[in-house]
Amino acid sequence: MVLLKLLIFSSVILLGYLYCSTLFENDRFFSHLSTLEREMTFRTEAGFYYMFYKTIAEAPTFLEGWRQLVNDTGTEYPSQINTLQRFNVYPEVAVGGLFRVFRSVVTSLDMMSYFKQCYGVDRGQTMARVQSCVGAGDLSVFYVNCIFLLAGLQMGVVFLMGCHLSDSVLGGVLAVSAVFFNFGECSRVQWIPPLRESFSCPFILLQTLLVSLILKSGHSKLRQVSLVIATVCCALPWQFSQFVLFTQTLSLFGSYSLSLLNKDQITPVLDSVFVGYCISTLCQFLNTMLISSMYVSAYLAFRAVILLNSHVTVPSKALLFARNVPVFVVVAGVYKTGSAWLLQHSDDAHIFSILRAKFTDYKDFHTLLYTCAKAFDFIELEVFYRLTLTLLVPTALAVLARLAYIYGRVVFKETPPVQDNPVEKNEKSSRKEREIRKAEEEESESGTEE
Repeated sequence: MVLLKLLIFSSVILLGYLYCSTLFENDRFFSHLSTLEREMTFRTEAGFYYMFYKTIAEAPTFLEGWRQLVNDTGTEYPSQINTLQRFNVYPEVAVGGLFRVFRSVVTSLDMMSYFKQCYGVDRGQTMARVQSCVGAGDLSVFYVNCIFLLAGLQMGVVFLMGCHLSDSVLGGVLAVSAVFFNFGECSRVQWIPPLRESFSCPFILLQTLLVSLILKSGHSKLRQVSLVIATVCCALPWQFSQFVLFTQTLSLFGSYSLSLLNKDQITPVLDSVFVGYCISTLCQFLNTMLISSMYVSAYLAFRAVILLNSHVTVPSKALLFARNVPVFVVVAGVYKTGSAWLLQHSDDAHIFSILRAKFTDYKDFHTLLYTCAKAFDFIELEVFYRLTLTLLVPTALAVLARLAYIYGRVVFKETPPVQDNPVEKNEKSSRKEREIRKAEEEESESGTEE
C-alpha cells in the first residue's frame, strides 16, 4: 500500500508539472520568445520579483547578490532598503542560488548543451529573426520550471491529504481529481507563475496535513520538527500566509472551546507553528508587520485561555465556551492594538481598509487601487455554477452536513467539558498507577501459590 501511494504521489507531481507548464506554454508561446520578450511577459509584480531572482543568478558571487538585496538602492531610489526585510523575496534567493549551483555543475561536466538548446526563430516578414533558448539551462525557463514543479508538489500533497483524512487511496484520488477538474478556480500559477502564493501554497497544504496528522495520531519530535520547517516554508514566501495561520488558530481554538480537543493535543501543534513563525520573522529581519500580526495576537490569546483553564474550572461546556471567547477576543485585541502602537506600525492598515470598503462606502487611494481589480471583488455566481457542474459544491455541502451532524452529537452530548486542571490530572494518574500496582501484586501472589 505504501508503494502504491508513493507511485501515485510521484505520478501526480509529474502530471501537475506537465499540466501547468502546458497551459502556460499555450497561453504565452514561451518557448519561441526571445530572452527580452520572456522577461517582458512577467508583468507588474511578477516582473518585480523576477528582477531579484536575476540579481542573485547573475551576480559575480552569491554573497555579492545577497549584499545587493540587503543594500538595495534601486527599488525605492534614492532610499536604501533591505529587500529581504521589506518584501518576501526568499523564494527568488533560493531559486537563484539553485540555478547557480546547477549551472556550475553542468558547466564543469561539459553538459550544458544537453540542458540548453538555442535556435533562431523566423517570425514572419515584418518581424526580425530572434534567437531563443529552451531547457533548464536558460535563466527564465529554469525559474518557471521550478514554480511548476512546486505546483506539481501541491497536487501531490492534496493526494496525501485525501489519503490521510479518508484512510484510503481512493480518497486521495478523488481529492486530487477535484483539484484538476476545478484548477482554474484553485490557482493562478499557470497564468502568472511568480506570484507569492505559487511558492507558499504547497507548503501551506503540507503544514495543514502535518497539523492533522499530529491531532489524529499524536505528536513526536520528528512530526513537530517537520511542522516547524513546513511553517517556515509557507510563511517566508508570502506575507498573507499569516492570515492562513490566523484562521487555523481560530479553528483549533473553536475545537478546544467546544471540548473536541484537549490541551495535550493542542499544545504541540500551537507551539511548533509558533516556533516556525518566529524563525520566519527572524529571517525577515524582525519585520514589524509579522510581529504585530493577527496570528501572533491569536496565539497569545489562545495560550492565555489554556492557562486560565488550567487553574479555573467550569461545570459545563456552555460556560466553558462562553468564558473562553471573551477572554480570547480581549487578549488578542489588546496585543494587536498595543503592539501596533508601540512599534508605530501601520503596514497592514490597508487590509482592514479594503474590508471596510467592501461593506461600506469608505474609499481611499489603496481601496480604489485594489477594489478595481476583479480578483478583489465578491465571488460571482458564475463561479458557484461552474463548481456545481463539476459536482464540487454538492459534494462539499453533503460532507459539511454530515460533519455538522457528527460534531453536533459530540458537542451537545451531556458530558463534562475537557478540563486542564493539573490536580485532577495527577489524581487520575495516581489512581491508575495504584490499580496497575495492585494487579501486578495479585498476579505475583497467584504465581507463588501455584
